Amino acid sequence: MKHIYLLLIPFLFFFQSCEVINPDEDIPAFIKIDSIDFSSEYDEGTAKQAIYDSWVYVNGDLIGAFEMPFEIPVLKSGPSTISIFPGVKLNGISGLRTINPFFTIIEEDVDLVANQTIALKPKSKYKDDIKFPWNTEKVPNISCCLNQVLRLLWKLISKMM
Repeated sequence: MKHIYLLLIPFLFFFQSCEVINPDEDIPAFIKIDSIDFSSEYDEGTAKQAIYDSWVYVNGDLIGAFEMPFEIPVLKSGPSTISIFPGVKLNGISGLRTINPFFTIIEEDVDLVANQTIALKPKSKYKDDIKFPWNTEKVPNISCCLNQVLRLLWKLISKMM
């Protein structure tokens, strides 16, 4: 009886299949982003920004945060909304990455197709509700103020002599 069980064990292993633990996988679509272009108005400062990362969401689901340039697989198909949040180094530290809260969120409506790559060229700018303290309409002319201070100092020095 013991020998029958020993003969049965190889028979069971021979007829087992890996399909139970290895089901069919979906074929992903791919999203490719090389960089994020940034634009600014004349009173918002420079358009040169250090955008290193993209935080990518597809239909509201976080896919991940990726350093650019990248090409990532996405296990979704059909019409989808891709949301891209521009990311920066927090306080310039490479190990601390975060979404920049002052930049607009980029949203693209695309049709994801399995085994095809969609190359995106996202563009961002400052959010509309951001206030810039150096706005030229609100800051008085510095040379005018400096002239007034110099005149006052001259008067004080003249009276002391």
